[in-house]
Amino acid sequence: MDDKVKLRQQQKQRLADYRGLERLEEEKNLHELLFQSNQWQLAKVVALTLSLPAEFNTAPIIQRAWQDKKQVVVPKIVANQMFFVLITPDSTYKSGMMSILEPVNDVPFDKQAIDLAIIPGLAFTRTGYRLGYGAGYFDRFLSDFHGKTIALAMKPQLVDDLPIEPHDEQVEYILNSNMAVIMDFWRGYLKQESLSLDTPLPVFDMFGNETLADELATLIANGTKTATASWYDGYLIDNEPIPVKNSYFIVLNSKKSPVAIIQNTDVTIVSFDEVNSEHAYLEGEGDRSLNYWRTVHQNFWESELAMYDVTFNEKIKVVLERFKVVYQ
Repeated sequence: MDDKVKLRQQQKQRLADYRGLERLEEEKNLHELLFQSNQWQLAKVVALTLSLPAEFNTAPIIQRAWQDKKQVVVPKIVANQMFFVLITPDSTYKSGMMSILEPVNDVPFDKQAIDLAIIPGLAFTRTGYRLGYGAGYFDRFLSDFHGKTIALAMKPQLVDDLPIEPHDEQVEYILNSNMAVIMDFWRGYLKQESLSLDTPLPVFDMFGNETLADELATLIANGTKTATASWYDGYLIDNEPIPVKNSYFIVLNSKKSPVAIIQNTDVTIVSFDEVNSEHAYLEGEGDRSLNYWRTVHQNFWESELAMYDVTFNEKIKVVLERFKVVYQ
C-alpha cells in the first residue's frame, strides 16, 4: 500500500512536469489512434472522464464523439457511489469530489449499454494494469463491466511494472507510443498491397492469454497455426461483429508488439461437438489431435462462460476461422 502511495505522488509530479509541444503532439497522436481504432468506430456509447489540467486531455474526444453521433457518458459520485450520466453540448456542470467537474444531471445511465469505456489512471503497464487515484471507483466499475475498455497512456504514464492487488482490474487495450508501431505495421501492409492508407485499423490483440501469446504468435508466423475458434455468443454479448471472410486481424505478442497480420479465408459456425479433426489439426497446438483440441477448449470456455453466468455444454455455437498470414 505504501508503494502505491509513493507511486501516486511520483506520477502526479511526472504528469505535472510533462507539458509543452511534446505533450500536445503526443496527445494529438493518441487521439488519432483512438479514433482510428475498431473499438471507437463500433461504439455507439462512450464513457470517459472530464479531465483535470494535468491529466490526459479528454475534451477533444468528447467533441469528436458528438461529431460522430455517439452518446457520451461521464462519471458522477454520490454518497461514495460512482455511476455514469449522459452529457450533451447543452449540459451544465458543477464541481464535485476532488474538484472534478460533474454534470448537474443525476439520472444514472445503464452501465451495460456502454460500448467503450476510456479508463483514466496515473500509470499503466503494457499488459493493462493501472495505478488509479486510490479510491477504487474504476476497479469496482470494471469488475462487472462487459464493454470494451481502453486507456490512453502518455510516455510518463507507461511503466514496466506496478504493485498488483487482488481487486485490481486490467484494461483491455493500452494506447501508447507502441500503438504507433502497430499503426506503422498496418500501413506497411497497406503500402505493400497498394491499398488506401486511410483503411481503418483492424482488430489487434494477443491470441490466448499472456502466458500463451508468444507461443501462439510464433505458430502463426511460421505457418503451423492457420485456424482458430471462438465462442459465438460472446460476440453478441459484447456487441462485437462476427468475423467474416477476408477480414483482417493483427496478431500481437505478450509485449503487445505486432508479429503478423492475418486474413480470414473461411468462417463457419458450428456447435462444439461438430468440430472435426481437420480443424483441430489446423489450429496447430499440442499434438494437433481432436481430443487435445476438445480438452483445451472445453477448459478455456468453461472459465470464460462462467464470467457471463453461462454453463458450458457441447452444443454451444463456436466460430471457426481459417486464415493466412499476409504480412509479417
